Amino acid sequence: MTVILDPRAEEFRRLDEPDELKPVEALEINVSILNSRWASMTRIAEIMDEQLLAHPRIGRVRHWRIKHSEPTPPEVLDEVTDSSHYAVLGLGN
Repeated sequence: MTVILDPRAEEFRRLDEPDELKPVEALEINVSILNSRWASMTRIAEIMDEQLLAHPRIGRVRHWRIKHSEPTPPEVLDEVTDSSHYAVLGLGN
């Protein structure tokens, strides 16, 4: 069973129900890392980048710097979901 938790405050939720998770059939998998700019998360993102790119199925890892004290703009979330198979949100600290 897969459970998707939405950490956003109720007023910022854009989807009532998440889309069903489907298997990724792409030959190369794209990953986005959203970094809250805390120093610890920056280091974690660097390590994740190295580890992910060492995997043969990873095509691209994109990094996004987001504000830890404000909601992530919807345009950024749309771009992340349009260009990535997986996304990692790192709050760090």
